[in-house]
Amino acid sequence: MNAWLDAKALVLKPTTMARYRDYVRNDLVPAFGNLQLDQLAHRHISAYVTCQLAADRGRTTLYRCLATLSSALGDAVRQHRLPHNAARPPVLRRPPPPERRIWTTEECRRRLNR
Repeated sequence: MNAWLDAKALVLKPTTMARYRDYVRNDLVPAFGNLQLDQLAHRHISAYVTCQLAADRGRTTLYRCLATLSSALGDAVRQHRLPHNAARPPVLRRPPPPERRIWTTEECRRRLNR
């Protein structure tokens, strides 16, 4: 994963890299670090998601963590290091975006007059 992160650092924004590094260091390596890359299976990822959800992990954070894993595995597939991406199909659906409310004209006036 560290070599993958180093390669990604060349093309991603620093804020994205910081988030990827956090997910790798704090989540992915502790969860899957004892497995060889070719041993990682969809069932491992599914069990991880089940455990994280039971621990009240935020769905959006968990989704982003899994997206990071899927990106790393997808790169390994493209480099012919793996036959398939174990994170596909996704174990967790994308969370819905937060509901946005459009301000009324009066609310806009109040905000602008501060």
